[in-house]
Amino acid sequence: MDKLFLLHIKKSLWIMIIWAVSLIAHNVIAKYTAFDEPFFTALAIYLIPAYLLISVIYTFSLFIFVSLTS
Repeated sequence: MDKLFLLHIKKSLWIMIIWAVSLIAHNVIAKYTAFDEPFFTALAIYLIPAYLLISVIYTFSLFIFVSLTS
């Protein structure tokens, strides 16, 4: 579980890069095609922020648990 949700600088930067790329991809696809695609929209608006929120809560709760037990 730590490998999936524990945040560190490298993973946080990758999350921000993926978010920016999905936002740009959504805007480019929406501009040059006649339809609004749902995949990059859901990725940029719902999935990445939800993952980031869960990861931040998990990281802080683990940090507090470790600091209280030691």
